[in-house]
Amino acid sequence: MERDKVNDNFLRFPYRKQIHDDGRINNGGIDLTLEPERIDEIQEAQNYPWLKKFLSEVNGPNGFFMTFGCDFGPYENYYAGYCDFSFRPSKRPSSVDSLRKLDEDFYEWISDLYSDDTSELHPLAFARAMLQWSHSPLEYQGTFDKVGLWYRHQEVGGCEWLVNHVRHFLVEVYPSLPRT
Repeated sequence: MERDKVNDNFLRFPYRKQIHDDGRINNGGIDLTLEPERIDEIQEAQNYPWLKKFLSEVNGPNGFFMTFGCDFGPYENYYAGYCDFSFRPSKRPSSVDSLRKLDEDFYEWISDLYSDDTSELHPLAFARAMLQWSHSPLEYQGTFDKVGLWYRHQEVGGCEWLVNHVRHFLVEVYPSLPRT
């Protein structure tokens, strides 16, 4: 995973509420691991139950990860979104290397999951083409890194497929992977 070259997002969490020039509202950083009842304040997920499920489950009790921000919606001729996430402070490994190879672990899982798939566009190729992973610094209960995961597709359903697979990987698969 490459370091975020733009890094125009936040460094410290939680961050302040913002009202953009175009009228869009960023509610600021909400720690859903501590305040899960505030999930309805996240406007970006209100029209997309699969995005709300991603936020709810990744931030759910006993998870390894937590989210810091997200967005999703139409953009020109396709749909696009992102989610920033990292290990919870209590689950952080001693090195950021585990986080920085999360994309490799995800793609290995997708490859194994669909090893018998003979589709013209194999799910692994689809995921690699539609997801962009990067890491950048994060200050939240200490210093670590966060992942910025961008996704896009011509149809909402393609984005839903991607986010559902990432959710399942972060919530169900990653916690059961052997640690080296």
